Amino acid sequence: IRDVSLSEAIDFEVVAEDKLDQTSATVALASVVAKVHQEITMLGLDLIYPEYDLAKNNGYPTKAHKEAVAKNGLSAVHRMTWNVR
Repeated sequence: IRDVSLSEAIDFEVVAEDKLDQTSATVALASVVAKVHQEITMLGLDLIYPEYDLAKNNGYPTKAHKEAVAKNGLSAVHRMTWNVR
């Protein structure tokens, strides 16, 4: 598990392993916690930005989400690193 903001400040080795969540209970749990946190965050943001239907698309660049961005522009919380346009 890598936190980009921390890894830039601290010099340490990073090892990537595919499907580690299938063999490590800690990584599997962290994955579930992160997903639930994302879903709760999107539910809250959906109340502020209902025009993007974030409760349904969870912020992923679905066809409907891209159409909402085309119609309404980017919100203050859209990530610029994903191609949602």
